[in-house]
Amino acid sequence: RARGLRVNDDPVAFPALANSIGVLELDGYGWQASLLAKLTLGSVVLAQRSLFPLWYDDLLHDGVHLLRTTADLADLPTRLRWMNKHSGEARRIARAGQARACELLHIPHLARLLRRLLAKYADLFAGAYPSHLHTRTRRRPRLDARVDAPEWLWLKRASRRESSRALCDPW
Repeated sequence: RARGLRVNDDPVAFPALANSIGVLELDGYGWQASLLAKLTLGSVVLAQRSLFPLWYDDLLHDGVHLLRTTADLADLPTRLRWMNKHSGEARRIARAGQARACELLHIPHLARLLRRLLAKYADLFAGAYPSHLHTRTRRRPRLDARVDAPEWLWLKRASRRESSRALCDPW
């Protein structure tokens, strides 16, 4: 026990974390993409501001889908006290985080993202080594301004509830 916080020494099955009020997401502890998996639990996720952002980090907003802490965790006690005082708001954040994670994990969305990523890699590595990668004298023109344009539009529609798709199943 440290200042009223209980640290569990026994391993907990991942689905059992859904019974927690909140879960921590820390850099260097486990698989980095576990943030999305933790969001699907329906518990508030307290995520450290990462030095290693993932493709969906810009789509998660502090105080809306999760609670962000500073990289050094200096504000973690303040965030935990806030969760204790504002349990209703914390539950709303947990539900919004779960909904956003399910939107991001929607199979057609992931398939489009993977297709576009593989197309970019194929373009990058096909044929001769592109000159724009080894010299600053000539840049290769971009064919599309935003790689994520279709996915972004899908997320905007889903956030306005224009999609009739149900949320993904919680753990």
